[in-house]
Amino acid sequence: MNVAGGALNVCVMDKVNQNLTSGQKLLLKWHFKLGHMGFGWLQWLGHHGFLPEVIGNVDKPLCASCRFATAHRNPVGKVTHIQLPKSQGGSGAIKGNDLKPGDRISVDQYESTVLGHLWGSKGRTRDDNMFNGGTIFVDHASGLIHVEHQVSLNASDTICSKILFECMAKTHGITISNYHGDNGIFTAASF
Repeated sequence: MNVAGGALNVCVMDKVNQNLTSGQKLLLKWHFKLGHMGFGWLQWLGHHGFLPEVIGNVDKPLCASCRFATAHRNPVGKVTHIQLPKSQGGSGAIKGNDLKPGDRISVDQYESTVLGHLWGSKGRTRDDNMFNGGTIFVDHASGLIHVEHQVSLNASDTICSKILFECMAKTHGITISNYHGDNGIFTAASF
């Protein structure tokens, strides 16, 4: 038990915490020691003698760290998918029976507020030399998605990404014949 600045800080595992039984505290202790392993597994290990037997028969306590980690997850349950007609962008709207890989490529860009280190950097890179977005290429016929990360989203970096994508396609015997994009970058004459 620690007293800091007049406030009482009680650890979940302290003896003065009467919200948990001694068995629950022991189960929580093993949960922390084993990297937040699931309580069900820990109780199974207790039932089979690998951990103290007392933890096998206690009510599962709540771990604040685990609950915080799952707070951002999507809810689990029945998800319904509605098949859209082709006229509204459903199946077959992008792909066509007459398309071959490389016939039509959709292009778009993404921007990230979290800067990313370059592949060869050792962690000491100036902010203006770090990835802050990139270009996404999607082949309509095959569904291939290719992402090129970029330091900036200007036309010259986007053209470099386009050249890298075309080189990757060429190594697989594909020639790109048509790009489809809606950003201003893609309407530039240099692109």
